[in-house]
Amino acid sequence: MEEELLQGMIRDRETQIKLIENKLEEQKKKMERTQLQRVQVEQLLQSQKVQHIQELEAIRKQLKTVQRDYRQSKESLDMKKQQQQQQQHSPTPSGSAALSGPSLHVYNDIMKAVATPESNDSSYVLRMQAQLCKAMHSMGMLENQLQLQQQQQDSVQRSLKEVITNMVEEKSQIELKLMNDLVVADNFRREAEAKLKAEAEAFIKQKDDLMEKIERQNEQEENDEEPEEEDEEEKEELKEILTQGREEIERLMQENSEQEKILEDLKQKVAMAKGQDIMEEIVTSIAEEFKEREEQDNDDEEDEDED
Repeated sequence: MEEELLQGMIRDRETQIKLIENKLEEQKKKMERTQLQRVQVEQLLQSQKVQHIQELEAIRKQLKTVQRDYRQSKESLDMKKQQQQQQQHSPTPSGSAALSGPSLHVYNDIMKAVATPESNDSSYVLRMQAQLCKAMHSMGMLENQLQLQQQQQDSVQRSLKEVITNMVEEKSQIELKLMNDLVVADNFRREAEAKLKAEAEAFIKQKDDLMEKIERQNEQEENDEEPEEEDEEEKEELKEILTQGREEIERLMQENSEQEKILEDLKQKVAMAKGQDIMEEIVTSIAEEFKEREEQDNDDEEDEDED
């Protein structure tokens, strides 16, 4: 009955370990997908960053070109205005009173109406003014475009930071869950070992009782010199019990070895998601317990062989 209970506990533990292995495999695949997604997001961010830098450089070049054209146009316009002012202050048949303080619109109308050699200069001034307005408009558009690009870049950076934060939190949760599953598996192992120890102690006690009984019977035989069939049956029974005990101990030791291998595999899988320090401590303690158990079993077998 106790052996069946122990076997049932071992089967339950194996089932739990298989479930943990399946969960570890699923979490490993999920982490790989998450890492791949993070790499893709980082690559996308890098490409967008390079693209934004290139666009900013192009906008800066355009802005410099527009500013240079603006300065050239302004200098040329100032020069033309200065020449026209000099011509206006020079003596002319119409006099300078007519141009003493007219607005630009009135001045343009007058220059268009008067067919003089200076009309070509006036047309040039008008063209330069139009180019200046166009350049100012282009500068405004470029500044707006630069501002929009900066806002878009900030938005992408914020979204990527949120994605990375969520990935880190999810990784921490996975590591914690794996550690909890490992603790559960270790508890099952401890329970099975405790049960095995109790079974071994009971078997050793039963063996010792039978050995004492046989020794007493041997002493009686030496005194009486009359062996009985009952003694032979008891000896056969003792041998059978010893044989069964050895087989049971070997089987349990083999199961312990298999469980040790399974725990080693769990250690390697958990170490992929967590650092090595905590796992090494846990597995070292488990290995020491297995070693102590094997040494005790070997000592018991040696005692049995001596008997």
